Amino acid sequence: MISTAKEWEHAPPLARRLKPHLRPRLLAAEINAAQSNAPILEAIAFFKATFAKDRSLGQVGAADFPTQVIPKRLGRYRLCRGCRG
Repeated sequence: MISTAKEWEHAPPLARRLKPHLRPRLLAAEINAAQSNAPILEAIAFFKATFAKDRSLGQVGAADFPTQVIPKRLGRYRLCRGCRG
């Protein structure tokens, strides 16, 4: 399936409406999983710690992001400056 610019026109206005509500909800949420070392829990903990410090994701180095939760088939879409592979 190929996405077009027309299909994504709604994204910026929608993001502006949702963004102010996401941080407080994520910080307040208690999330559990059957596996204590589940990659998704590590990613959520990363986001919670970043937001608790009142930092934006743009202020975090790309190497610090928890990428183990990204499926290999989607890895090519990651933004990584100076990375190989």
